[in-house]
Amino acid sequence: MKKIVTMFALMIAVFASTLFMVGCDERTLVSPATLEEQKVIARDNLMFNAKAFRANDPRVANFQIVPNGDSSQLPECPQGDGWGTLTLVDMSNNRSVKIKCPTYSAATACMYDEEFQKKSYAADDGRCQPTTKVPYPLPKVAT
Repeated sequence: MKKIVTMFALMIAVFASTLFMVGCDERTLVSPATLEEQKVIARDNLMFNAKAFRANDPRVANFQIVPNGDSSQLPECPQGDGWGTLTLVDMSNNRSVKIKCPTYSAATACMYDEEFQKKSYAADDGRCQPTTKVPYPLPKVAT
């Protein structure tokens, strides 16, 4: 009987510590449908931001936008790193430039990739960011 009580107490302790650890880990898996929804929102936000960037920079006003998305969006990180890469292509001479745009904010502007690489948050690129930096679920900034 003592062994049963001890085993039961140990099982409760393990279960409680598992619950505590899950509660502290904000990286929980989302369903494929939820991940796809977050990717669509990120892509829409990227396109919205890239169009604003293109409209404000006459050097790329006639370029086509090719979104590449946020490659760090995964089932355990549906918010991703908060940045997406897009390619602006001049179809008349096949010239292209890369830009980085936020996936979650219209207030943070897109920038040329070279400029982005000089920013402190470039270190976040490709790494899942906590929801205190990149919100989950992603807000829809596209209108």
